[in-house]
Amino acid sequence: MKHCIWCSRKEPHVTFEKEAHTFPRSVGGKNICENVCDDCNHNFGSTKPNLPAVEIVLKEILNFSRYFLLYTKEVPRNQRFKSQYFSVNWDTKVLKLKPSYKLQKGFQEKLGRQFTRGMYKIYLEERERIKKDSHNSKFDFIREFARYDLGELQIFYLKPKYPFLGIFDGTLENPSIHFGKESEKEEKEFGIYSYQFMGHIFCIPVSKLFKELHFERYKKYLKENDNSFGTELIPIKYFSDVDFTFKFIFQ
Repeated sequence: MKHCIWCSRKEPHVTFEKEAHTFPRSVGGKNICENVCDDCNHNFGSTKPNLPAVEIVLKEILNFSRYFLLYTKEVPRNQRFKSQYFSVNWDTKVLKLKPSYKLQKGFQEKLGRQFTRGMYKIYLEERERIKKDSHNSKFDFIREFARYDLGELQIFYLKPKYPFLGIFDGTLENPSIHFGKESEKEEKEFGIYSYQFMGHIFCIPVSKLFKELHFERYKKYLKENDNSFGTELIPIKYFSDVDFTFKFIFQ
């Protein structure tokens, strides 16, 4: 019997007829989490008054990185991603909010929050797909934030140390995340999970007490081990906090 990881309801009280992609199909996602009910799946794709949908924000922001990685010199005109929220100069690789959204008070913060909710959504659904343990109560704070928009959670961008991109084979065609020994070590010792996606390293606190107990220790750990991907954690509040167009590589 299917059991939704977000609302904890089961069949027949809710349906599980539609495929719940862990990563949006619009960024190449093919993996399915079976334990996401249709109501919760629909919620992530629904636009609220003055609030863009979580899935749309993921598509809008992450597709820029995907297209720049697929076409490292210049994106062919007929292949260019058409954005609802952003205008992009493909030559200078600069993203800007369209004027109608830029003038909306707090819209950049809303984009940042929805992006953060989306990254937590990906984490918990991929974890359920692979490890089958996302119903654990220790993830309730993630459910509250990602599904019900409650509380204040933050994810981090690991600022690249070198003008170098590490792209795993197949991740542009079918993105996924992995739970290996190193990720288990970081989760156990620091309450954080880091993964590479579209050429970026994102760090996601998976402990409710990460900020209070582990944040400073984790920063020290990154520097002492001279992490090859980077040692500076950038909290994501605005979409511009992440170099989605890889200016540090192509400029």
